[in-house]
Amino acid sequence: MNKKKPLLGAIALAALLLISSIGYMLLADRDAYQYYTGLGSGLAISGDDQRIAFSYFNNGNSAIYTTGQDGKDVKRVSNPDGVYHTDPQFSPDSSKILYLSQDSNHIKTLYIENVDGANPKKLSDHSQHISGAVFSDNETIFFASMPAEELKKTEGETQEGYDLFSVKIDGTGMQQLTDRDFFTMDSLVFSDDKKEILFKDFDDINAFDLKDQRVYTADFRDELPDDFFHLMLSPKLNAVAYTTITEESRDTSLFEYDLFLKDLQNGETKRLTDLNSSVVSPVFFNEKNEILFLEYINWPQEPEEYKLRTVDIETKRLEELSLKCPILKQAALS
Repeated sequence: MNKKKPLLGAIALAALLLISSIGYMLLADRDAYQYYTGLGSGLAISGDDQRIAFSYFNNGNSAIYTTGQDGKDVKRVSNPDGVYHTDPQFSPDSSKILYLSQDSNHIKTLYIENVDGANPKKLSDHSQHISGAVFSDNETIFFASMPAEELKKTEGETQEGYDLFSVKIDGTGMQQLTDRDFFTMDSLVFSDDKKEILFKDFDDINAFDLKDQRVYTADFRDELPDDFFHLMLSPKLNAVAYTTITEESRDTSLFEYDLFLKDLQNGETKRLTDLNSSVVSPVFFNEKNEILFLEYINWPQEPEEYKLRTVDIETKRLEELSLKCPILKQAALS
């Protein structure tokens, strides 16, 4: 009997440690941002380059803000209540902003509002989980969605995946455009030239033809590396920007991701950054040959800490864009 007591104690201790570990894992991602203050994910630039939209955490509350391209005149344009607002996008005429609202279960819902934050409207319901969205014109939004109840199931537990939908900015006319259950569906880009929606599915780049209503492999897929992320298209330059693993980090314990530019006309690839970290959310300016992006400076730790930066496509000159706003400074000091 006495021999059993140490054994039972050890079992109880192991069980307690296991429960604590599980509890920590379940709460870790939520707690990482509970009191966080700093830039969130996702960037957008207005059609005239005059405004930049971004998300910002203020003591754990993530809202959408806009600023001038010099970092001045910062304005908060969304008011989250127990949710995170992320991934803003401007309409082509810059009169509207769409964004995603993420709840405590990581379900993302699509919203639209006026560029000043007035008249916010929910465009999807909680039965859908939205991974990304993009305007095609000033009236129609395309987005990737899967059933919300399937989000946290493993690949073997569900046959459901992502599909492409469209909806009008007033919330009417929602249509499911594909029925393919894609494993992933991100980096949504509208190509006005070819009238197609580009999206990334794992290692593939697919295109949805708006006229023929069919999906096919994008014609430039073979020109990109196997492992690329954060794809953006510049019709003006006939080029795409993306991030990928740097060659010098492939044989190390931590991959690093830098920004690259692929000229689709001559096939040349140019490396734009060498930051020894991770580049996310690149977006082209419309009137000048620069790209705005976030540098994930504490990669791969959480909460993710970002610097807002620009890079000149020709000279590769890097600049940090400092946000000049008393409200954000006060939040950072609190």
